Amino acid sequence: MSHESFDALVSFFHSVHARGWRAVVYRPMLDWLYSYFGYRPEIHSVFTEASELPEGLDLLISLGGDGTFLDSAQYVLPRQVPILGINFGHLGFLASGSTDNIGEVLDMVSRGEYDVERRVTAAVRLLREGAPQSLTALNDITLQKNGKSMLIINVHIDGTFLCTYWCDGLIVSTPTGSTAYSLSVGGPIMLPAAATVLMSPIAPHNLGMRPLVLPDSAEIHLRATSRDPRMVLGVDAQQHTLSGAQDFTIARGEHAVHVVRLRGDNFYTALREKLNWGMDARN
Repeated sequence: MSHESFDALVSFFHSVHARGWRAVVYRPMLDWLYSYFGYRPEIHSVFTEASELPEGLDLLISLGGDGTFLDSAQYVLPRQVPILGINFGHLGFLASGSTDNIGEVLDMVSRGEYDVERRVTAAVRLLREGAPQSLTALNDITLQKNGKSMLIINVHIDGTFLCTYWCDGLIVSTPTGSTAYSLSVGGPIMLPAAATVLMSPIAPHNLGMRPLVLPDSAEIHLRATSRDPRMVLGVDAQQHTLSGAQDFTIARGEHAVHVVRLRGDNFYTALREKLNWGMDARN
């Protein structure tokens, strides 16, 4: 972390304390601040697990990039607590503020000058060590090869066979995740409120394979095999290495993520300012 970012963190904690907000802070972050900078902010309490967060939590503030935001969502997913992102990272597409305007952002939150967007999630069900498991993603669920051998993925949509992908992997993305990994493999951008899910192959061994947009009511079944004994399942920033042939069922998640958007900030502004949408170096 740069000294500028550390100064912004100090400013953030001072601003929170000055407003009389009771800050419950992630313990590993506090330990890191003290270990590297000898700094201990004035706070109310700490947490490590989601179960340690207090009842009646008003707001979760994510300090970092989009990866930190995705991790933060897992802590409050069933509780529908709104999440405000302040970008300390590279892109910060999910963030409403940055290190340059922390005071202004907190002022707007104090005055209620924000809206809360409901973002749908995707859930994947699988068997791990003989036990059923369900994992939820705000951005995307990815299945990728572990070594050099490609994956063979048979896909059924709502019980109807679609096709077999011979590929390096497959991305199943929510509208929120359409500006993430899926975008880099040629997937379209979908508005966050769109009732859709996007399926994008990674390096398919067939030039006719293209990203496919489905209604978010669709249930997607994947049967994946490979000559390699392992494959990797990604659920947002989490990675799980699996052995042998695998079956996955992906559908709309039970819980939504509630994202804070400051007044005057919107998805189209984010496209222009963070993805340089429509920018032309000749102008």
